[in-house]
Amino acid sequence: MKLLELPPGIGIGRRRHRACSHDLAIVNYDEASEVLLVMDAGVCAEDDYCPSTIDEMNGVLLVLGDGRYPLTKELGHGAFGEVFEGRDTHLDMPVAVKLFREGVTFDAIFAEARVQARLSDNPHVIAVRNVIVEPPRPYVVMDLCPAGSVRDRLKAGTVTLVDAIRWTRGALLGLAHAHALGVIHRDVKPANWLLLDNGARAAISDFGLAEDTVRRILVDPDIYVPHQAPEVPVEGTSEASDIWAAGCTLYRLLTGKYPFKDEYEAAAGSFLAPHRLNLQVPMSVSRVIEQGLKVRPGDRYPDAVSMLSALNGCRVTTSWTKVEDLDTIETWTASAPGADYRIELVLRPKVGLELTARKDVRSGAGFMRARQDRPPTLARARQVLHRWLVDVVEGQRL
Repeated sequence: MKLLELPPGIGIGRRRHRACSHDLAIVNYDEASEVLLVMDAGVCAEDDYCPSTIDEMNGVLLVLGDGRYPLTKELGHGAFGEVFEGRDTHLDMPVAVKLFREGVTFDAIFAEARVQARLSDNPHVIAVRNVIVEPPRPYVVMDLCPAGSVRDRLKAGTVTLVDAIRWTRGALLGLAHAHALGVIHRDVKPANWLLLDNGARAAISDFGLAEDTVRRILVDPDIYVPHQAPEVPVEGTSEASDIWAAGCTLYRLLTGKYPFKDEYEAAAGSFLAPHRLNLQVPMSVSRVIEQGLKVRPGDRYPDAVSMLSALNGCRVTTSWTKVEDLDTIETWTASAPGADYRIELVLRPKVGLELTARKDVRSGAGFMRARQDRPPTLARARQVLHRWLVDVVEGQRL
């Protein structure tokens, strides 16, 4: 981290710590919240985020818009403001309200809101309902997504293969719509993929116009932002950088990790394929991610539609779940359209390792199909198990 003086005219809003107040700022990328943080210096050891005064509501209901938008709880915060759950009392509907920090310019707020409003006719872009510039701070009113964000699911460890593919398809549809209108998102990451229809589909939000502006002016290029394409610090953002970030997000959903540890790995383009970290990821999906993460922008998919088409070509209809079973070495279960699957690896006395796969078809009286193998070693057993998992994921073969 570096100590920098805030440039004149670049107001991020004063952050004050309960024990300190300084004119210097710490600028850093925080992986936990996935935002660029501009914090007061002198942060205490037990708190690496200094809340602004608006965060310290002490349970008091904050009401905006002459009483129209009562805010009930904070949903999240970033470098330029907080997002609250609220209610539009005129329309009697739940809403999300993005409350900007003091100092963010009105031009930046209107620019971001107008862009997102212009794109809101697409079901994969979060709709903007209103933008208000009034005390205590400017804010934007958007559709509420009660299911939260993809980042919430990622942190909870509840992302399945089918979820990851479905949500990435939705985000790519939103990006394709934006790119067709000449809009670059600039900040594609799990926190900006919001879930609709109880998590059945994803839509994109926060087009990051204000963040991109401040990042260029304020952030030292040596600060590594892991969801940012390697060419961005020098060449700026583009459709290709959005595609790279979408590939990075899909990688994280499938593995729980970033593909690159630092800017040197990102510049070299070397990463471990996701199917090597997650047994049930088909190689066809790994190939999609590999092309999306190419170092040279021209080597990636030419547009979001092309990446979406490639992902649609990956036949993924089910996800496996590893089940804790004291009687087996490993047990996996899956439900697919019309059938249930179960694979067990057990050690039987006087027999040795035994691998059994079963498919129960849900139709009429139903029928069961089984497959069995007795691998000589545990390493060989895991190889066969991996192949069976992928067989079912890609084509429901057994």
